Amino acid sequence: LYAANALSSSISTFDIDDSGQATLRNATAFKDVGEALFFSDLAVSHNGEQLFQLIGNTGQVMIIDIEANGNLSLFQTVDGLPQIGSYGMLVY
Repeated sequence: LYAANALSSSISTFDIDDSGQATLRNATAFKDVGEALFFSDLAVSHNGEQLFQLIGNTGQVMIIDIEANGNLSLFQTVDGLPQIGSYGMLVY
């Protein structure tokens, strides 16, 4: 499970067991050092290899690689959405 932390520009990861119990894996699996980005909606690619992070105050989407060990690393950032007010995301 991935959780966006909007006010700290970071992403946390959780493990989910068979009963549905969530356990924090990494409180700061990914972080933008500037802490000025409003992380909002998240989506995982259909193959589970990338995480897409919508940035609500810049009109950008970060494409983040999900490594085999669960670590996250920035692949690239794309723009083109309205700078303010971009909400909701669907990934195929």
